[in-house]
Amino acid sequence: MKGTKFDWLHTSANIDNRSRRGFMEIAHSALKTARAWAMKEIAHGLWGYVYIGVAEKEWAMLLSRMARSRFDPIVKLAKSLRKYLWMILNAIRLGANSGNAEGNNSRIQKVKKMACGFRNTENFKMAVYFHLGGLDMKPALSPTR
Repeated sequence: MKGTKFDWLHTSANIDNRSRRGFMEIAHSALKTARAWAMKEIAHGLWGYVYIGVAEKEWAMLLSRMARSRFDPIVKLAKSLRKYLWMILNAIRLGANSGNAEGNNSRIQKVKKMACGFRNTENFKMAVYFHLGGLDMKPALSPTR
């Protein structure tokens, strides 16, 4: 397993061909890490469902499998996911994602980094408004007489 630490974060489609065979041998083993990765892969595929009835059934099957996994972090995650399953199904139904919020957070972090710290929160808020406010900074042309 040495050298595979970050491979577990990828989906099976994104693993390069050089390391695919060795990684897949480990992934098909009985290791707890491999079982957890397989459950992550199943959950990743469930986001593509269109019909809520089918999605709900598949999520329920995955959560049941996770609860029986005898792997404490996975069991704990299954309990948490079961508690918020209705939110997951609503996100699938609406096609919602957090892309815009993550993009804005990234831009705010960039503003924060450029400033190397602010003396007070008002200055920070004004910098965020300035950079993310979407203002047109071109001066308006006055009509010629």
